[in-house]
Amino acid sequence: MKLIVCPGNDDVFEIDDVIQKHERVVYPLKRVVELDSKRQMVSCEYVNPTPWNTPRECSEEKLERRLQKEIDGADGRTESLVCNFHAPPYASGLDRAPKLDRDLKPITDFGNPVFESVGSRAVLKVIREFQPLLGLHGHIHESPAHAKIGRTVCMNPGSEYQIGTISGYVVDLPDEVRLARKQRHEVVRDRRLVVERRLGKVDPPLGRRVDHAVGEGTKRPLGERREGADLLDLVAEELDAKRLASRRREDVEDAAADGEAPTLVRALDPLVAREGDPPGERVDRDLVADREP
Repeated sequence: MKLIVCPGNDDVFEIDDVIQKHERVVYPLKRVVELDSKRQMVSCEYVNPTPWNTPRECSEEKLERRLQKEIDGADGRTESLVCNFHAPPYASGLDRAPKLDRDLKPITDFGNPVFESVGSRAVLKVIREFQPLLGLHGHIHESPAHAKIGRTVCMNPGSEYQIGTISGYVVDLPDEVRLARKQRHEVVRDRRLVVERRLGKVDPPLGRRVDHAVGEGTKRPLGERREGADLLDLVAEELDAKRLASRRREDVEDAAADGEAPTLVRALDPLVAREGDPPGERVDRDLVADREP
C-alpha cells in the first residue's frame, strides 16, 4: 500500500526533507505519482493568498502556472488523472470560511458567523479546463463537502483537529464501477469511481508519543442520529433512482448563502450537484447511491 504525504500551505519547507527521507512514505510534489497502471496523480501544495501570509501561497496567476505545469507533466490522459491540489476551487462549496474584518476577527450577523468563498479561482479554472477524474483538496478546515465540476468529482474532508477529530474520504477506483462490490456507505457513484466519506475520533497523544492505533479508537455520532462506532461510516439514504430527493441541495456555484454556516448535514449529503444545474434538476439520477437490498 502506498502512503502519500503532501505538505500544505502552512508547513515550513524543512518538513519536505523529513517526508522524503521516510522509507515508507511517497513524497508527491514536483513529480507524477503512479497510483496504478491506469491512473496518475499530480500535486500542488500552494494556495491563493490568505490573510496569514503562510509559507506556501502565491498569486492566482502564479498558482495557475504551477497547476498547469504539474498537469503537463502527466501522460495527457486527464480523464484518469487525480489532481491533489491543496486549495479548493472557488465557490465550489468546498471553500466556505468565516469572513474576517480588518483586524482578522470573524464578522457576525446577529451572533452567527458570516461565511464567504475563499477558494482558488485558478484551481477552478484548471479543473474546468482539464476535467480530471478526481480533485483532492483541503486547506479550508471549516468546509467539508464534495461536488462535481463538470465531470470532475472534487472533495474536501475538512478537519476538526482542535477537538481530536479527523475526517477523510475513501475512494474506490475500480476498472468498472458496475462490477464493484456494492457499498451501503457510498455517497458518490459514477462510471469511474465510488466515493465514501468517513469520520474518526482520535484521542490526543499522551506525552508527545504517537498513537499507532488511532483508527481503532473511532467513535463519533453522526449528525442528530447519534449513531455509534458500528455505524461510523456515512450511510446514504435509501433513494428511488427514478425519483428526485425533496431535500434542498445547493448549486455548485452558490453552495451556501452569505451568513449561512455550512452544516454537517450538507457535508454528508449523499447527492452531488453538477455545476450549472438549473433549479429543480439538482441531481444526476445516475449518481444517486444504489438502494440497499
